Amino acid sequence: MTNTQTRIPCASAAFGGVATTLFALGAELTRGQRLPNASYALGLAIFATLGACVAFFFGETNCRKAFFLGLGLPSLIQVGAASATHSAGASAASLFDLMPAARADGPAGGVTGRTLKIRLDAREVPGYDVIFVAADCKREERLSVEGAPAEKTVAVPAFSTRFAVQVGTARSASLPLSSDPGSTTIVKADIHSDGWSGLKRSLGVQQAAYTVALQLQTR
Repeated sequence: MTNTQTRIPCASAAFGGVATTLFALGAELTRGQRLPNASYALGLAIFATLGACVAFFFGETNCRKAFFLGLGLPSLIQVGAASATHSAGASAASLFDLMPAARADGPAGGVTGRTLKIRLDAREVPGYDVIFVAADCKREERLSVEGAPAEKTVAVPAFSTRFAVQVGTARSASLPLSSDPGSTTIVKADIHSDGWSGLKRSLGVQQAAYTVALQLQTR
């Protein structure tokens, strides 16, 4: 078998390896999603290499068949990764549902006059959401903060006992709010982009492009 007989089918299989991922990326962009970071290219390189290796291993010389060989293995990996991520999320949710919820009920009418001050440590964040949660976790109220200012003070709903910060699909752990009328809760929010989010996205792993961590502070 000559080099030409192997190289062209392997190249066809390599293209097949990235075809599904590129198609998915195009569909995501048409829905208004942002471009992935540079690590996405590493995922494409992995799929292209896998496709070429499959064609070489089977000694395929037909370019059309090589393309479909390359197409199959990365697609199988993406489906497996997506299924594993979904199963892990479902297991975590089930475990959480079995745990007793800690309650910190306030007055029947809630606590009025409170504020929340958020000091932001972040780069290239277009904005974030503040999510206020009731003691029974059955009621939430979301407040969008545009432009990600370095410091933002917002009013706290009377019903709320805890809060969290969310950027895209990344949501922080919730923290307690002060229960004193007229008080101010001060928190530092560390929001950073996940450098490997592009690679995870190319592999079909459900992930968030940011990490969000909160730290309570005093005046």
